[in-house]
Amino acid sequence: MDWRVLEAEARKVAASVWAAPCTAELVNGVRCDGVIKVRPDYWILIEVSKSDTLDKLREDVTKFGAMRLSLMARQIYSECYFVTSGDTSSLKTTGDGLNIGVYSIADFASKFLGSSQYINERKLAPFGSAVDPNTGEADEVPYVAITYRDPQNNEYNVHDIAKEVARGRQVVLLGEFGSGKSRCLMEAFNALIKFESVFTPFAINLRDHWGFRRFNTLIVDHLSRIGLSSFADVLIRSVKRGQHALLLDGFDEIGSQSWSGATERLAEVRRASSEAVRDLLSNSKGSGVLITGREHYFDTYEEMAESLGLSEGFLLLQCPAEFSDAEAAAYISLATGRSNVPDWMPKKPLICQLLARLDPAEIDRIQSSAKGEVEFFEQVFDAVCVRETKIHATVQTGTLREVLLNLAQSTREKPDGKDDLSPETVNEAFYKAAGYAPLDEAAILLQRLPYLGRVGAGSPDRRFIDQYAKDGLRGLATAGAILAYDAEVAAKKWVQPLKSFGVEVLAAKGHTSGQAVQYAKNCSKNGNQQLACDIVATISLLESGDHNYNGLMITGGDIELLSFSGSTSSNLNVSNVYVRRLVIDDSKFESVGFGNCIFAMVEGIGSLNAFPDVFADNCVAEKFEPALTVSRISELNLSDAHKTLMALLKKLFFQPGGGRQEDALLRGTEGYWDAKAAEATLRYLETHQMVLKTRGDHGTLYVPQRRFTRRMQDVSDQRSASSDEIWTQLNSL
Repeated sequence: MDWRVLEAEARKVAASVWAAPCTAELVNGVRCDGVIKVRPDYWILIEVSKSDTLDKLREDVTKFGAMRLSLMARQIYSECYFVTSGDTSSLKTTGDGLNIGVYSIADFASKFLGSSQYINERKLAPFGSAVDPNTGEADEVPYVAITYRDPQNNEYNVHDIAKEVARGRQVVLLGEFGSGKSRCLMEAFNALIKFESVFTPFAINLRDHWGFRRFNTLIVDHLSRIGLSSFADVLIRSVKRGQHALLLDGFDEIGSQSWSGATERLAEVRRASSEAVRDLLSNSKGSGVLITGREHYFDTYEEMAESLGLSEGFLLLQCPAEFSDAEAAAYISLATGRSNVPDWMPKKPLICQLLARLDPAEIDRIQSSAKGEVEFFEQVFDAVCVRETKIHATVQTGTLREVLLNLAQSTREKPDGKDDLSPETVNEAFYKAAGYAPLDEAAILLQRLPYLGRVGAGSPDRRFIDQYAKDGLRGLATAGAILAYDAEVAAKKWVQPLKSFGVEVLAAKGHTSGQAVQYAKNCSKNGNQQLACDIVATISLLESGDHNYNGLMITGGDIELLSFSGSTSSNLNVSNVYVRRLVIDDSKFESVGFGNCIFAMVEGIGSLNAFPDVFADNCVAEKFEPALTVSRISELNLSDAHKTLMALLKKLFFQPGGGRQEDALLRGTEGYWDAKAAEATLRYLETHQMVLKTRGDHGTLYVPQRRFTRRMQDVSDQRSASSDEIWTQLNSL
């Protein structure tokens, strides 16, 4: 440390400790590096030196002696301190004998400001949400470096952020739930404490201090929580002098003041909740700041800046919503030692963390299960609800779960892209789940719900920004409606269909039995044609060969995927339905009719002339894709062994749905099935973990791993020209 910096740092510490200016001054003709006139009859004298030699101390002792005698003659008592940036171990005994305090600059700050004590205690406490979800202790998984971006797409890493804060800049880091904002703040703290400054950064979890209005009470409460309240007064003075970087986690997690539920007062509620933060930034001019929160909490960036008290020119950074594939793999490897993550798993840092905390055997089971993706989605959903309600404990986990399911379900009543959620809709979802209107802290929780984001600048409305989660939540909500035989839902006028993952969720929950068909008939009768369509779409994907719809009639709706591949469907009448993708592959129909339907894509036939008669009543197909069906494979100029391989690849990797039951792999291929080739192919796929073998509800199940789909497509396209080992190994059979 440069000697000028050393003198300045020592004076700043002293001024905060004794609450008076510390300046260089001549005392009895002797220049003293720091003089603090605590009272007219009580002064503090400080000599600062980069040298840590005994000769230098003796030289300053002479100076102290002259100054002491002069001050004593004027009836002024003085305390003397020698501060150095070097080693003081050989000087302390001499100093003690002469009643002179000898300190390194670090020890000087620790004695009076608690600097080293703060670092030690703060490291032991969690940083916001960067915790081990099992223990609640600070997260100890090594940090995976990620890139943060400003509005101009400039890149920053955590060390860049720490440098900006150290230079006195205000930095705002925004991101969705579980995107790693708290972990970034934790790493910024670790970077800042390595800088030369003796003034430690303050890292405050704002959610622990809701209800405060003034910065001093916020700091006192923070220090009390880590057992350092004895330093509160001096640190408040030091903060007011702008000497500490401020790391504030979760501006969206501060509890609200009392609120009646009137949506027009939401901005006022948010501003009132941020009062202590605003006061802190106002009273620490010149301090660098890193403050984190969810982007959608405030309606506009202008509201955010005004509510938090940010200065002009603050740096706005965005936390990426997900890890890249490489970052996710690195995190999982560091946390578990595993080399890969499930293909279907979203790459949010929080979700990767939750996966890493599972028992390895449980991870293997989930990854190999046809229902594993749905099981893990539910586990994450429950964990997210627990996490959120720990922040605002006045709302129960089950209530928050129902609120999100209600909101996901309510979006189905509006066209896609216009399904924004007004504050009134959010309040209604809460009332339906809890039985009472949202008051106090519940109101602020509803403004920061997971999975939701801000519609746009100036709007209080919210929308689902995670489409995967929205579809999964819709699937769970639909399963609940079927199970409860919900009459209110049956009478709704839904217009949005379940997408592919929502259908998977509905199928995995097991609500595709006779009760589901009966409920679909009830929905069709009472007005919710779309839900009836969802049930038909889900049943059509099941592995069992026979699907009896028991006379169900549907008149209107939208279906993402309708697959009759390798099945017999009976007793179903559908009209005025738009189907984005229809799969006809070795399909049979009994008492089934489609009328006035539009099919955007028909897979399995090459033209309208090849349409089965059940689709003859004014149905329109916009595009055909004559896919290689199981029956057409028999016509290929290939050996039976390779035909068997082609059929297996098609059934496992290219048919809709999840895993395939063992007995379904043979269906439709009896004319060319080669048992030895089938055994060799399945063994190869299992050995190379391209397919996982597990137990299903009705026997052995084979679950394809999606990352190998492109490779299997190349094999299917190249056929005899393929040099892939899975093809060539059958040449000798």
